[in-house]
Amino acid sequence: MAALPAGLLAGVLGEAAEDAVEFTRSAALTEVGTGVLVHLDAVVERLDRAFSVQPPTRTFAVTLTYRRKVHRLLAGRHTLAERRELYVFAGALSELLAWRADDLGDAGTGEAYAIDSYQYAEQAGHRELCAWACNVHASVALHAGRPGRALAAAERGIARVPVGHPLAVRLHAQVVRAHGRLGNRDGCRTALRQTTDVYDRLPAVTPRRYGLDTASRAGYAVTAYPAAAFLALGKHTGERADYTEAYRHATHAVALHAATSGLDPSREAIAHLEFALACAALGDIDQAHYHGMRALETPRLVDSVRARAADLASALQRSHPTLPATVEYAERCRTLTAIRPPQG
Repeated sequence: MAALPAGLLAGVLGEAAEDAVEFTRSAALTEVGTGVLVHLDAVVERLDRAFSVQPPTRTFAVTLTYRRKVHRLLAGRHTLAERRELYVFAGALSELLAWRADDLGDAGTGEAYAIDSYQYAEQAGHRELCAWACNVHASVALHAGRPGRALAAAERGIARVPVGHPLAVRLHAQVVRAHGRLGNRDGCRTALRQTTDVYDRLPAVTPRRYGLDTASRAGYAVTAYPAAAFLALGKHTGERADYTEAYRHATHAVALHAATSGLDPSREAIAHLEFALACAALGDIDQAHYHGMRALETPRLVDSVRARAADLASALQRSHPTLPATVEYAERCRTLTAIRPPQG
């Protein structure tokens, strides 16, 4: 290639320098900026904290507004680094939306947002958020009566969760619940041993998420989830030993809530209901009635609590249909179903 004349070369180099300045300026052009990312971080933390104290319809609407805002930001101008951060916020907001939809009894919407959360987390290379998305997917599937799908989601999450993270306990416990629903005793017991082993090996200092302790949630999962699993096994087998095992785990779950402040009141209600169901299966109707009524006092009467309360009412009506305790509890459940507490 022939060399350019000196004067022409100088002109080309000069234009190239100007181009470089424009290229650099364009790379910095953005509609996002640090302030927007800081704001979104604060919003996600606030919405997560509101999970256990505000009505789900209200928080669903606010969370959806911000999820749509992130979607619009992704369609606009932003830097490559900002794009990854926006993907993480999109995944986090969709995870919250999946939980809210589950609270409101809409499994289809819950699953859709759980899948969306995982996709954005995976694109962002955020393995922990992938695992959180799998955790909510597993819960939504279990509440919808799809244990096979729950098992697949939990196992996918286990493959993504960082080593030593308390979320690993929850995901292993989700596997326990799924096997219980499937009537697989061997799988249930194997998964329970793995769950306990992971829980026992948690480090003394565990990571926080949105400023909240993740270890306390692991404590709930290692007690309440096995209780639910053995109750489900008992329905499959009819064996008293399964209900006795459920009773043991449920006792620990109720005690954990009594000793720990700040846990989700809906999870506390479900812990009381698991204990009540175990008591009913073992013939202790007084304790079943007491803990069932305790659960219905929760300030967060979400769909999963209502469903479990209905399970208890059905169990009592099958075994002791004429007892005053059964009649009272069934009537209370009917009232709470017919007059749903305001959610917005």
